Amino acid sequence: RVMVLEAKFAKEINTKWILIETEQIANNSSCLQFSKSTTSKDGTFKLDRIQKDGTIVVAFGGVGIASKLFTIPDHYRESDLADLEVEVERTGKLRVKVDLDAFPSAHSVSVTPTTQGILLGYTSKNISTTDSEVLFENLPQGTYQISLQSKPEDLGNGGFTTKSIKTGQAIIVEGNESEASFP
Repeated sequence: RVMVLEAKFAKEINTKWILIETEQIANNSSCLQFSKSTTSKDGTFKLDRIQKDGTIVVAFGGVGIASKLFTIPDHYRESDLADLEVEVERTGKLRVKVDLDAFPSAHSVSVTPTTQGILLGYTSKNISTTDSEVLFENLPQGTYQISLQSKPEDLGNGGFTTKSIKTGQAIIVEGNESEASFP
């Protein structure tokens, strides 16, 4: 995704990843331009007709590639022809095993990054009754809090709440699969 943003909003954009991921950012008044592209097989793409009044931010990610934000420096913006290389980081996986006999009210597992700078929206997976294992894929390298959660409870006003049963921690290493368990 390529966005042209007002300067103040661009400085805060790394805390608003869910807006980018869901493309709601295109409807924000501080987003002056929004476009979406897919790379070619060699991983390149070309930015055409990009408005230069504002801060140009490129957000990218994909299967096996950690999501990343990159602000285009001014000296690239001033040139019509400039090659810009951006390094990507491979993601990892996290397999969480839950002992349903020990935690009979367990319904879901969520992961939340505790390492600064990880771009990841709310990530939760339900535990099925036949398999007490959940697999999270495409997790950027870093440290995460893992929460075992109860079934959502209706608050009566259209909302719901979920109680945390137990928490733990996991470290994701680039390109590897990690394991955690709630015995």
